[in-house]
Amino acid sequence: MAPLFFHGLPGGPEDRRLLDRKWRPDEMMIGDTLCPDAPGTTPRHLVGFSLGAFAALGMAARHPDRVARLTLISPAGPLQSGDFLPQMAGAPVFRLARRSATGLRVLTALQGGITRIAPDRLLRQLFSTSHPAERAILDDAAARDVLRAGLRHCHIDRPRAYCDSIAAYVTDWRDDLGAVRCPVTIWQGDADRWTPPDMARSLANALCGPVDLRIVTGAGHYGMLRRALP
Repeated sequence: MAPLFFHGLPGGPEDRRLLDRKWRPDEMMIGDTLCPDAPGTTPRHLVGFSLGAFAALGMAARHPDRVARLTLISPAGPLQSGDFLPQMAGAPVFRLARRSATGLRVLTALQGGITRIAPDRLLRQLFSTSHPAERAILDDAAARDVLRAGLRHCHIDRPRAYCDSIAAYVTDWRDDLGAVRCPVTIWQGDADRWTPPDMARSLANALCGPVDLRIVTGAGHYGMLRRALP
């Protein structure tokens, strides 16, 4: 059975097209990162990218009998597990989400307006503090199409669900990790400035089941999608 893929935030189902072809991304099932439902009765392989890892881990914790294994790529772990925010490009959004739900909605609406008229401007802004190797992805036309689609999915098509998901992520969900029993593979780039390597190490140490942590030299956040293997 094809894996169930959970995209990042901002992001969308098209994120899977950045995966290596060995994943057969066109055959992957799409999980709803913004409103995750329980998987079917047959145990599934869940793949979570970035904040999609939050959705995948939550599902594995709540429905352990329905999740056979997890692959987490550039995973966003609990913020409360360490002093990670100073190392994270998305820190301003997460700090705002902690302070003000209204502020987060206003920011998302503004980003939605920019996405409508100048999506590449917003992409450049989002990538401005990323590793130079990561920014090179913006030179790839196909990758830019994927990233634009992700902005539209979260900021234009489903802004309320996006805000709700960010608000849920910044709460303390460390207890969920103790309920995850299936095997977990974590792919993490050492040049990632969205979800830092220390966050992946902390996540690996907090999980109770078997964990295979793979730190990849020179890989960034989105770049790790292209280098992770099934």
